[in-house]
Amino acid sequence: MMTRIHTTTQNSPSLRFDISNEKARQGGIVIGRDPGSDIQIPDPAASRFHARLDLSESGWTITDLDSSNGTFVDGDPVKNQTLHHGQSIGIGDTNIFVETAISTLSENLDRTQVIHKTPNIPGSLDASKVGNILHALHQATPFLGAGYSQFEKLEKGLQSIVTGLESDRRAILMMANDEWICKSAWSRSGHPLQGFVLSQTILSEILHSRRAVLSRDTSIDPRFEDKRSVAGDEIRSVIAAPIFVEETLGGIFYIDRIDGDSHPFGEAELWATGIAASAIGAGLSLNEEIIELNQEKHGLVKSVLDTHPIIGSSAGINLVRNFIKKVAPTNGTVLIRGETGTGKELVSRGLHYQSPRAASPFITINCAAIPQHLIESELFGHEKGSFTGADSLKLGKFEAAQGGTIFLDEIGELPEAAQAKMLRLLETRCFERIGSNTSIEVDIRIIAATHRDLRVEVENSNFREDLFSGLRYSKC
Repeated sequence: MMTRIHTTTQNSPSLRFDISNEKARQGGIVIGRDPGSDIQIPDPAASRFHARLDLSESGWTITDLDSSNGTFVDGDPVKNQTLHHGQSIGIGDTNIFVETAISTLSENLDRTQVIHKTPNIPGSLDASKVGNILHALHQATPFLGAGYSQFEKLEKGLQSIVTGLESDRRAILMMANDEWICKSAWSRSGHPLQGFVLSQTILSEILHSRRAVLSRDTSIDPRFEDKRSVAGDEIRSVIAAPIFVEETLGGIFYIDRIDGDSHPFGEAELWATGIAASAIGAGLSLNEEIIELNQEKHGLVKSVLDTHPIIGSSAGINLVRNFIKKVAPTNGTVLIRGETGTGKELVSRGLHYQSPRAASPFITINCAAIPQHLIESELFGHEKGSFTGADSLKLGKFEAAQGGTIFLDEIGELPEAAQAKMLRLLETRCFERIGSNTSIEVDIRIIAATHRDLRVEVENSNFREDLFSGLRYSKC
């Protein structure tokens, strides 16, 4: 097995050495200015035999051979030190990087492949840098999952990532009609970029490997030699991560740095970009599912309305149809009055299935059909042991209707105690189960119906006036 070692010296071309691991284990790899060194570096600050690299079971070790000017790891002078992932060796104006240790790690990264590692790495990641990136991911993730249906939220999340990763540009490209389209491209300052073009080298690598790619320094990355799209934009460092939509490669999340004096991207940025791309993909996948469910919902709604149509063409029927069309999109409470058999439930279903809550539950309950001593339990539920016969926890109809609509037929038959709890629910959308002091909040629409004249019932003290007023948001 071979080890690849890269060296760069100021005002000299970068060099690459392929060294046998067997040699590294047996006698080490000598670095120095002397032609007899295993790795010769043209640096006047280097001693003839300056330092030695050794390979053991614990990894790579650098040892200074009593050099005149010293050996450095990430800027710190060392005599003998084990190398960790991402560290560079400094000898005078020369930086040396051992690729093997990094390649081993990159194989273990999920959906991650490092194209090329170069010198001038800023050193081991410190806690503050990791903390800043984690904070950016924490701020961005809720927005990254928004998908195209809430693209403004997605943009906000991406801007958080750009700030946290200190990238100069970022872009999202999506596949549409067998063509890669730039969906969004922005600068660090928040200005949109016109005419953004992704390097074909990066695109080809992602399509081939289906993994994230990183180039720390494109100026010495052999993959970017003679690449006008990179050189023309003066791109210093770049990361691109695939976006998978339901296991299909559907997009690319791209960030770069174009400032020649800025630090190159490293492992932490690669890792964070991959997480961001995964979150975007999850949001887009969810968006696809929502679209499919909405299509299915509209089909079911049409089926329900076709199966239970309001038949007739009289002026009264047309008024009812217009009322449903007008009131259904709102969230207001509706009171329907009519004799038994006149289609009160049919109207309530029309109001629900033509509303934004159509995909959520539609719960019906006939208040006149339930014994008075059980009506509160049916509506509000009860805790286990709250009364004789309450052998288990029971969820009431209001909880069952969470997010949807509840239809209270014959609400005029509600007993006084249930009317009081019903009034509080109307006002606060909160209630307690029987036997519990814990308040439960619900998001529901209430539609009530009765054959009685509730005004007369109020005058006769059979129905609460405040409850009657609360139910009369819309009347049919």
